[in-house]
Order: sequence, then C-alpha cells, then structure tokens
Amino acid sequence: MYMLFGGSDKKKKEEGGGAKPASKLNPFDAMAKMNELATKSNTLTKDLAGTFVSGQAMDGKVKVTFTGTQVPMEVEITEDALAAGAAALSAALTEAMKEGHAKSVGLQQSKLTAFYDELGLGGAMKEMGKGMGGQQ
Repeated sequence: MYMLFGGSDKKKKEEGGGAKPASKLNPFDAMAKMNELATKSNTLTKDLAGTFVSGQAMDGKVKVTFTGTQVPMEVEITEDALAAGAAALSAALTEAMKEGHAKSVGLQQSKLTAFYDELGLGGAMKEMGKGMGGQQ
C-alpha cells in the first residue's frame, strides 16, 4: 500500500519508522500534576514578592530597596547625601538602583533555577536560555 506522498507502510515498518505507540496518560494524574505546579508557582511568586533586597551607594547614605520581583519599594537618602549636591546624588541614586535591581534579578534567577530543578526541567531551561542569549 502506498502512502499519501509515495513510500509504503512495509518499507517504514522495516526501517523502524512509522508511528510510535502513544503513551497512556491518565487525565486525572495530569490534572493533579498541573494543580501542583500552579500551587508551587504561586507560592514562589508570593515568596519573591515578599522578599526585599537593597542596593546602596555613598557608604550607605543612599539606599534603594526592591522586591524579589524587581518592584522598587523604597528610596532612602540621608541629609549628608542631599548636601553632596545634585550631580553626586544623581550618580549615587543610579548606582544604588543598579545594584538593588541586579540583586533582585539574581535572587529571582536562583529561585527559578531551584524551582525548575525540582520539577526536573533544569537542563531544559538552561538549553532554552542558551538559545535566547542567556548564560551557558
């Protein structure tokens, strides 16, 4: 018998090709696994949103605090920092923001890596990151 585009069933069977038997997936098990994944994902998001990291500059006179989800929460500037002038304060604020943001991103990446590893997806996520210009 010939297939739609040539080739025969017999030839494909001899070469080990053709359709593979579908694995049996219990829909109830799949649903339970998806619910577990959603619960863990929500817990991780709440954990990151409730975690705070800070960046500092001018020996701690300027401080910017972010959540683990990169949301800026607070800026603290001492009177000494204000007295340093606009240019110095601007540079210090930028430095503190960059440091705080970098810490927040690092925290999120480490938590997500642990989450993916727990799910058995760590290697797959690293491979995806390589394709998108991520770290190797």
